[in-house]
Amino acid sequence: MVTTNAGLNSNAGIPLNKEVNIDGVKVWYFKKTKIFPNFGLFHHFFKNSIGFCYARELKKNLERMLPSFDLVDIQSPFIYPAFLAGTFALKMNIPLFYHMRGNLLQTHLKSKKIKKLIFLQIFENKIIRNSTTLIALNQCEKDAFATIAPAVPCRIVPNGINLPQHVNLHATRKNIHKKWKISDDAQVILYLGRIHIWKRVDLLLKAFEKIAFNFPKAILVIAGKDEINLQQQTQKIFLHHSVLKRVIFTGPIYNLEKHEILSRADIFCLPSKGEGLSVSILEALAYGIPVLITPECNFPDVERYNLGRVANANENEFTKSLSFLLAQMCSRQKTREACKKYASFYNLDKISNMLIDVYSEGIARHKTKNQKNVLV
Repeated sequence: MVTTNAGLNSNAGIPLNKEVNIDGVKVWYFKKTKIFPNFGLFHHFFKNSIGFCYARELKKNLERMLPSFDLVDIQSPFIYPAFLAGTFALKMNIPLFYHMRGNLLQTHLKSKKIKKLIFLQIFENKIIRNSTTLIALNQCEKDAFATIAPAVPCRIVPNGINLPQHVNLHATRKNIHKKWKISDDAQVILYLGRIHIWKRVDLLLKAFEKIAFNFPKAILVIAGKDEINLQQQTQKIFLHHSVLKRVIFTGPIYNLEKHEILSRADIFCLPSKGEGLSVSILEALAYGIPVLITPECNFPDVERYNLGRVANANENEFTKSLSFLLAQMCSRQKTREACKKYASFYNLDKISNMLIDVYSEGIARHKTKNQKNVLV
């Protein structure tokens, strides 16, 4: 796998510009390189978020490595590593597989729209239209691909998750109480993911304040890296500061802590501006947690299979749906079982096999196409 150190903690201690073994996978982290001075339009784009991910050492190493691979799979548009890998794959006639990861949906294209459309027209569309196979997370991604490259085969391969093992509820509740002072009878509303303006966590905070007095046992847990200093803004968001005591910011959580908070949660909320196929939603469902999401999460199965509620991103509708789910908690076992059953389809082993089948079919088709070209 080839990537950059964009988004990594500078103190992570990961060797750069050399091969690293991560759980048996050979990974190259190339050092992200600044290519524009600190002023103007470019400074904002290349400094904020992950940006273009330009890495000076990437080109020569990728050009050297790629001929030894059977296929190239690029994971997102608008970034330098994916653009470079796609360009080289086409040049070297290596089977190319292309994921959009939600970035070509209209919800995502609205952000920095002009820059994205220019990049698509000049660079990205050529790669998409000459790919061996386009890989979509769901039907809405497949439809978005069709507007750009209707002639290119497109296959749906959703995200996969590791299904949770047996949960010791007694031990989990004990640990949760010890770490975050959450009582056994609390109704736990969970947000889990990066805390960013795109995720609209502020909407969840406002909805929680509105239901707080009707549901005195409700607790809101916000877990993830706070990229916008939201915790410091809560006093400005809440009209009633007493509600602040019932909001817990855990910071980033992983492994056992993540497992415990998912095991303890009663409702999962994601009011996002746009998702391809959220792994957080899938993980919540795997733990039997009903979810409250926005239509932009592109997950209509939530209402189709009674896995929670889909509510528009305004305070009144989101608050009403949150109240509904909290009120239904006493009769929730059937919903929990439905959530777990649905999530079992996304077992990582099963999804991995689906992806392998897509790779195999694409490689075979690419080979056949080359043979026909030779005969011609």
